[in-house]
Amino acid sequence: MKKITLTCAHAIVKYLIAQKILINGKKEPLFPGVFGIFGHGNVACLAEAIYFESGNQSDAGRLAVGHVILNRVDMKEYPDTICDVVQQGQYKQNWKGNYVPVLHKCQFSYYCDGKPEDIEDSKTWNESYMLASLLVNGMYDFTHGASHYHNDQVHPYWADHLYKTVVIDNHIFLYLIHISDPTRQAEISY
Repeated sequence: MKKITLTCAHAIVKYLIAQKILINGKKEPLFPGVFGIFGHGNVACLAEAIYFESGNQSDAGRLAVGHVILNRVDMKEYPDTICDVVQQGQYKQNWKGNYVPVLHKCQFSYYCDGKPEDIEDSKTWNESYMLASLLVNGMYDFTHGASHYHNDQVHPYWADHLYKTVVIDNHIFLYLIHISDPTRQAEISY
């Protein structure tokens, strides 16, 4: 397993702030400004997940979390949109008749931890949005197809059934050999 440190992401992001990207066939500014969460659908969902799941991580760690979500979109075992992957979990009907996530029964813990998704750090939010924009417009996947990750201080039951690809910051990234890619190597060696 190889430990990755990404140091040039800030330079890339600073360069791209002034650039425009293609979103849904339309040129849009890469840097939407604070609270851009209300626009661009899947980019906003990816940014939100990056912000809440890995906002305290390095650029490499945040990009890696984004890659996990994008890799799941490409797998038959998961929903086929970024927002659906991020919001995947068990739901129940509340007393108002709305369907809400069941506490601690989601693929991404922040989404159903019972806490509101309040964006309190605009710098981290803006960076998360920019990284999400980079990811959806194509970026080398240095997680080697990881579909899962977990903190290195825990060992979830499902980790024994997956293959480790890389360690970034305090997260271990793993992948599932899935139906959509049966020729996948059992392990990646360095």
